[in-house]
Amino acid sequence: MAAVMTSIECGLFHHLDLLKPQDCTAKQLALHAGVEQALLERLLRLLASVHIVNEIYPNLYSPTIFSSALRREVFESGFRHNHATIQPVLSRLPFYLQEHGFTSPEDFTRGLWEWYKENPKYASYFNSWMSGTHTPEKETWLDAFPISALLAPVDNENGPSLPLIVDVGGGQGKDMELLRQHLLPEEFEIIVQDQQAVVDQTSWSDLMGSETRDC
Repeated sequence: MAAVMTSIECGLFHHLDLLKPQDCTAKQLALHAGVEQALLERLLRLLASVHIVNEIYPNLYSPTIFSSALRREVFESGFRHNHATIQPVLSRLPFYLQEHGFTSPEDFTRGLWEWYKENPKYASYFNSWMSGTHTPEKETWLDAFPISALLAPVDNENGPSLPLIVDVGGGQGKDMELLRQHLLPEEFEIIVQDQQAVVDQTSWSDLMGSETRDC
């Protein structure tokens, strides 16, 4: 992960895609990325060894599907988020448990959501990463879940008086927007709940409600 994170920060994957194939040498890539050539050569060899980039000839490289995907904001955000949150926790966890006599934690007053409030940059990375998992070409849960079974018990006369569904921790509402488009919008109320910072960053449909909740 450290090698990928370094490559993202110096723009290596962008330069691999944008330079002409014959110019993707370690020397030219180092020049465009503003990185010491010797350091970049070591980094590229490591990336090539795990097939994140291709080494065509010694010191001549080409992008892969994976390295090109890492240019997308959603994946950059995911790596930045995980590098700052998940990786340090996994590294520290064995020592934390040892220090506490290998017992389960009991203090849950300061968790991930509280940390996000103190570190909004990483909360923004998380939201970008989660919202990017929805792309138009992918199948969605609506393709697998029988919506008719969900609606069958609803009283058509009294149903609209209560929300059809409340998505707690629904992020930017991508799933519920799909559901809203699938239904006749005037028939059912759909509500997305999430933290205030997430709600404030989202452009909500006029036909879908939002509420603040410390999820």
